[in-house]
Amino acid sequence: MKDIIVIAIIVIIGAVVMISAIPVERESKRRLQRYWNRMCTGKEWRRRFPDATKDEIRRFLETFVDGFTFQSSQRLKFEPNDKVMDIYRALYPSTGWPDASEVETFARNLKREYAFDLAKVEDPHVTLGQLFMMIRNPNQRRHPTALIAPLVRRNVGRAEKMKCRCAEFSQPLRTMADVRARCDAEEMIAATLRNTAPGDWRSVRTCSVCGALWCQEYPSGEMHGGGAPCSYRIDTDDPDRWLKETEYLTARIRERDDEAEFIASLGEEVGPAACRQNGCDRKTIRHSVFCRQHHFENIRAAQKRK
Repeated sequence: MKDIIVIAIIVIIGAVVMISAIPVERESKRRLQRYWNRMCTGKEWRRRFPDATKDEIRRFLETFVDGFTFQSSQRLKFEPNDKVMDIYRALYPSTGWPDASEVETFARNLKREYAFDLAKVEDPHVTLGQLFMMIRNPNQRRHPTALIAPLVRRNVGRAEKMKCRCAEFSQPLRTMADVRARCDAEEMIAATLRNTAPGDWRSVRTCSVCGALWCQEYPSGEMHGGGAPCSYRIDTDDPDRWLKETEYLTARIRERDDEAEFIASLGEEVGPAACRQNGCDRKTIRHSVFCRQHHFENIRAAQKRK
């Protein structure tokens, strides 16, 4: 009887927590929507920093969206005048609500990429543009510790003790089943990964624990926001060049999987006539003069000619 009462109490508490989280999540989505509704802010950044290269701006914004767990494709939704703490409060509109150490992760990214200590920034209303200016001008980096410092320091020690899962998920991806399983494990894998080289809908990331390199792609790009990400191990000395010269692995696996599914749907090769393709001795499928493989290849060739 006591066990039933304890279980009932736990269920009630869980229900109360879930119900109380609904308005907070709804308000967070509403506040973040002001950023997502924007067009590309690249012109704003180049107007504000005309001597900065696109790569410099992109690299800085990648450290930010990575720290705040936004998607890489959302980096140019933020303007130079956006305040870091305003974005944080948009994520967590209710004070006292537990966060995911976004500011701390952003601080670690800045420390690693630029040797910049966010904990020494005095202004609690500091903007992304001001931080970018401080990073580019070392003379502007010295500030006494203030409001942002406690947020930065709060969980750094805990985060540094994290263990990576690189060895556990280092197997190469070969099938869509592998891709789906890797998507399911993404949260565990990505916990210690930090952006090294951003690209278009994929990026090279480095494990902050063991130094392993990973590529993160979005195999379901047609879905809203790109769908679930998928990471896989890579080996390269030049991440930027690797992104430019290497094809999307998950896209190739998905295309191959779709092709195999379509070919299988064509049915058995029942003949009795032989495939009309030169050199092929297989029988035809129903309603075609080709075997399954050559029927598919002819359809694909016709589509490419259009």
